[in-house]
Amino acid sequence: MPDATSLFCRSEFSLPINLANISSGVYSVYAMNAAFHTLTFPLAIMLNILVIVAVKTKRPLRTKSNISLACLATTDFAVGLIVQPLNIIIFISIHIDGKTQTMTCTFIKVSNIIGQTCVTASLFHMFLISGERYLSIKHPFAYENGLVTEARIIMASGLAWMCALAIFNINTDFFKGLEVCLSVAVISAVVYFHIVIYKEVRRNARQIIANQVSLEEKEKLLKNRKAFNTTVVILLTLLLCYIPISIWVTIFISYSEKIPSDAGQVISSLFGFLVLLNSSINPLIYTVRIRQFRVTFIQMLTRKTFAQAEELENKIFGTNHVRIA
Repeated sequence: MPDATSLFCRSEFSLPINLANISSGVYSVYAMNAAFHTLTFPLAIMLNILVIVAVKTKRPLRTKSNISLACLATTDFAVGLIVQPLNIIIFISIHIDGKTQTMTCTFIKVSNIIGQTCVTASLFHMFLISGERYLSIKHPFAYENGLVTEARIIMASGLAWMCALAIFNINTDFFKGLEVCLSVAVISAVVYFHIVIYKEVRRNARQIIANQVSLEEKEKLLKNRKAFNTTVVILLTLLLCYIPISIWVTIFISYSEKIPSDAGQVISSLFGFLVLLNSSINPLIYTVRIRQFRVTFIQMLTRKTFAQAEELENKIFGTNHVRIA
């Protein structure tokens, strides 16, 4: 059995930590994170399962844009099912005596690998959602005539998972360089998609105001606009959760030798939790922004008919709804 007092383990983007001699400040942050994970991981699991099952089983929700959201929900579900419980296990393992700390280091490494894979998969799925919205609004004819199908969206989701798994599980210089290039390319593409979509939505809005479109076309343009707004909310939430850790990583790489070990552990732990919290926030966004999701969730949880679920939703949320097909 290794000597516990010599056991150091490096968390990703934080300084090595002596697992047998953790300061009270770092221990308190780990305890707080474990408590928050305990509260939020059941929410992430339940809500994302509801999203996936609702899109799979309810015909009105089985649109291409909602299928893209359900694919993103798979990454959030994996975070709630695996990554967050692993963080709780890490704290419990640290709390137990020093003889178990070799296992703690293993848990930390596994949590880092799976967590980074899920984060990268989320980024790729954000690209998938943005691309689907771009094609729907910028190239509607090709979109409606077979360019984008349910099967292709699901295949693209599978490819996103495969790329994320390859990047973080093949430890070569080539894949490390590819990781940086892909991340920059994906973020650049997402920004480009949203700029183009925003301009197209503005143009469509002017057409509607000028009464230059039919009633059917007007309804379609409004639905596209609302779907785009939901995508923007998801993107902004993701950025708010990811920007702090991205800034920290940049600082860490540049000044790792000057950063106190305890400060590195505390910052990494807090910002890491913020990233994982995004998995619980996303399904809440769908619930707030998309009435059909709310009604379906009520129907599934209460076992009421659709009409009864609609009536209950009206009583709870009122009649001012954001509708997205």
